[in-house]
Amino acid sequence: MRSKFPSYLAFLTIALWASLHSRCVGAEDISAPPAGQADGLKSTKDITVLLISNGNIFLESLKKAIECKQFDVLTPADYEKHKPGRYDIVIFDGYTPKFIPAGGRFIHFYCLPPDSKIKSVKEGDRPALIADNTLKDWKRDHPIFDKVTFRRLYAKTTMKLDVPVEGVESLMEGTSGPLILLENEKQSKHLIVAFDIMNSDWPLKISFPLFMHQSIVYLAGH
Repeated sequence: MRSKFPSYLAFLTIALWASLHSRCVGAEDISAPPAGQADGLKSTKDITVLLISNGNIFLESLKKAIECKQFDVLTPADYEKHKPGRYDIVIFDGYTPKFIPAGGRFIHFYCLPPDSKIKSVKEGDRPALIADNTLKDWKRDHPIFDKVTFRRLYAKTTMKLDVPVEGVESLMEGTSGPLILLENEKQSKHLIVAFDIMNSDWPLKISFPLFMHQSIVYLAGH
C-alpha cells in the first residue's frame, strides 16, 4: 500500500507549485527558488488531459498547476466502463488498462502499457521491485527535460524492468535501474515513470510539475 504524505505538506507543496509555475519561475528545490528555470514554457491551453487514478493528490493537483483546455479525472472502473473519447494525453496512475485508444499519447506512473515491449521482471509470481533507487543521470538534451534540472531524486520503490534495445528510449537512469522510459510504437507513444512517486521525494520539488508540463507539451506535439 502506498504511503501518504501529511495533508498539510501536500497542500503547501501544491500552493508553492502554483505560485512558482504561474510566474514562470522554477527551481529544483521549492525552498530555494532562483529565477529563470521555467522561462519561456510553451502553452498547454489547447491540450486536453485525462487522469485515471484511484486517488493521488499530486497528480490531481496538476489540474491547477498546469493550465489545460480540459483536465478530467476518472477512476479506473469508470474509465473501463465509459471508455471515454479522444484526449490528447491520458495519464494512468498505477493502473494498466484493459482498454486503450489507438494512436494515443500516454503517461504511465508505476505501471506498464498493455502489450508493452517492456516487461516486468518476476520474482516467483510477483513483480520484482528495486528498493532505494536514486538518480544517476538523465537525457539532458531531450525536449521533455528542457528547462527541467535535477540535483537529486530518490525513489523508495521502482519496478524492475526488462527493457528491449529497440523501440524504447531511456530518459532517466537510476543507480539501480531505469527511472523514466519512452516507448515508441507505430501510432502511439508511452512515457513510463517506473517508480512510485508517492514513495519518492519528487512531488516535493518544482521539477515535478515542470516535467509534467513539458511531457504534456512534447507528447501532444509528436
